[in-house]
Amino acid sequence: MIELWLTVIGIMALFFVGLYFFFLAIKSSVDTDDAKRIDKLPEDYPYRDNS
Repeated sequence: MIELWLTVIGIMALFFVGLYFFFLAIKSSVDTDDAKRIDKLPEDYPYRDNS
């Protein structure tokens, strides 16, 4: 019976480690410079709201 619990805990640990690296990869791709440029339209852009 102890082997069953060790197997379940091991699979859960591997799952959460995979989830951690998955979210880490998403975070590192979001933290690039391209993602920070939210409002970088040129000043003379005709439809820009300068208010």
